[in-house]
Amino acid sequence: MESKDLILQSHYFGLNGFSLTIEEKTALQSSLIVLQDNNHFHTVVYWGKIMGIKGDYHIAQGYKGSMVGERISFYSVDGGITWNQIAISLTPYELACIKSMRSMFVGIPSYAYIFDKPKEEENEEKIEKVKQNNKVTIAEEDDEENDEDKKEEEENHEDDKPKKEEIFTIVEEKRLSWTITEIDRETSVVPRGAYLVKLDEEKIIVKNTTFFGLDKHAASKIYNYIHLRQPENLKEIMSGQTLNKAFDFADSIDKDIPKGCWSLQFEDIYNMVVGRSLLWPGYVFYHQIGSNVFGGYYIGSGMKNLDLCFMLH
Repeated sequence: MESKDLILQSHYFGLNGFSLTIEEKTALQSSLIVLQDNNHFHTVVYWGKIMGIKGDYHIAQGYKGSMVGERISFYSVDGGITWNQIAISLTPYELACIKSMRSMFVGIPSYAYIFDKPKEEENEEKIEKVKQNNKVTIAEEDDEENDEDKKEEEENHEDDKPKKEEIFTIVEEKRLSWTITEIDRETSVVPRGAYLVKLDEEKIIVKNTTFFGLDKHAASKIYNYIHLRQPENLKEIMSGQTLNKAFDFADSIDKDIPKGCWSLQFEDIYNMVVGRSLLWPGYVFYHQIGSNVFGGYYIGSGMKNLDLCFMLH
C-alpha cells in the first residue's frame, strides 16, 4: 500500500482480520512522508507489520528507480515513528539456520538465537590448535622448563574459556531481513496492466497511469494477477498466447507452487476482489473493480505455512 493512499485506504487493513490502531495510523502518515523526503524516494510503500511476542515490526519500503528489484526496506519498533534501514547480507550457514526456525518473532532486533557452531569454523580452530602445538614442540627443544610453564598456562586458559565460543548466534534483525525478502518474492501481487515496462532495453518498470482497472470478469481470473518481481519463468511468459511486452514482464500467480495457494474472493461491500495467500497467512492484495485502486500488505506472525501441501490434499 503506497504511503499516499494510507489515509484513504486504511480501512482495507481489516480484510485479513487485523487492523492498525489510531496511534499507528497517525504516526505512519507523517513518518512515511519524512522517510520519503530524507531518502529522495519517488515512492514509499507501507509493507505491513510482523507481530512479535514482546513487540511488533512495522515495515516500509522505498523506491528510487524501477519498481522491480530496486527496493530498500526499513523497520520500526516504536509504532512507526522512527525507521531503521535493513541492509544485511547472510552467509549460507546463517541462511540455513534462519530457515530452520519455527518460533514466533520476539520483537527485539538485537535478540540472539543460539545455534551450534558451523563445522568449518570448528575445523579452522582445530588447525590453529595443531599449529600452536607444533610451535610448542619446537620450543621444547630449546627450553623444556619454559615449555612446561607454557603448557600449564594454556591448559588453565582453555579451562577459563567461556562456553560461548562453542555456540553460534544470529540476531533477529537478520531473520527479519530474510523474512521480508522471502515474503516479497512469493507475494507482492498487482493486477496485470497496473505496471508496465517503460524502457524495453533497461527494463524499467513504472506504474501505468492509464490503468483504470479490470472488469468483473477479468478480475475474477487468477491469471490476471502478477508478481511485482524479477521473472522466474521467463520462457513461459514469452510463450504466452496473449503476450504483450509492455505488460507481460512478470510471473502470473496461477503458476505458483503449490497449486491452490491463493484464495480469490469478491467483496460486495467494497466492490473489489480480494486475494489471500495461504502460504504466507496474513498477506492480502485487493483491487477495486473498474478503478485504479489496488494494493497489498502483510500483517501476520512472519511464519510460513509449511503444512499447506498436506492441507490442500
